[in-house]
This record gives sequence, C-alpha cells and structure tokens, in this order.
Amino acid sequence: MMASDAKKFSLDDGFTRVMPETPTGFVDGIYFSVAERGLRLSANAVRLLSPAKYAAVYLNEAEKVVAIQGQTEKSQGGFTISKYGKSENAMLNAKALVRKLTKTMRWNIDRYAYRVPGTFDEEQNAIFFELGDAEKEQKTNR
Repeated sequence: MMASDAKKFSLDDGFTRVMPETPTGFVDGIYFSVAERGLRLSANAVRLLSPAKYAAVYLNEAEKVVAIQGQTEKSQGGFTISKYGKSENAMLNAKALVRKLTKTMRWNIDRYAYRVPGTFDEEQNAIFFELGDAEKEQKTNR
C-alpha cells in the first residue's frame, strides 16, 4: 500500500484506550508482530515513536485498527516500551490485548506468526495498524 492510498485515521474517531494489565505516511519496516505475551514493535516503529519510553495503545474494534501513540511520561494505563537485548525492537507486554486481537481476528498464534504493517502519523505521534493487512506465516517447529 502506498502512502497516498493509506486511509487516514484519527484517535478521536471510534478508538478506545487499551489499558495494560498491571504494570505521516507509510514507511517500510513499521510493523508489530503478535507474540503470546504482547506486541513486538519493529526497530523502525520504535525509532518513529522516539524519544518516547511509554505508549498509549488504542483499539478501534469497528475498523479493526490498533493505534500506538508514543509518550515521554508514563500515564495511567500506559505501557512501557521494553527494548530487549541488543535489538532495536521493543515489546509491549499486553496479554489481554493479544487475547482480544486473536479472538477478534480469529488468529491462531500457536500455529502462525502475524505481522501487521503500520502507517505513522507524525502530527499525532501515533502509528496506525490495520489488522486486516496482517501478514500470516506458518511457524516452523524448533
């Protein structure tokens, strides 16, 4: 999908804030992948949200879109952007959201890996992920 073809979303239109359990334009490499315990953000997604160390996560169930907005301070219900290892990728620990997404989208995360490309909106400092655009790949047995 080209930037000119991307649908424009606003956090004011039908998005509800997703709370963690306790605790302008399309750019290649902006995605999240779904893991059992949360959402893995690509290095490019982390860079675009930078210098944010926290994120507000929103879900528009009607449009099937997740929005992640970078924040420099932790707000009530904010997620910590946890980098792991030497990787530039990061994890948002959000098991409840993963359960909701897998149920809504009928994803089988035990058998398949899902990667959802995103579109960054600089004005809102948010990345919008259309769940219907998810790329599905068979997991290999390890």
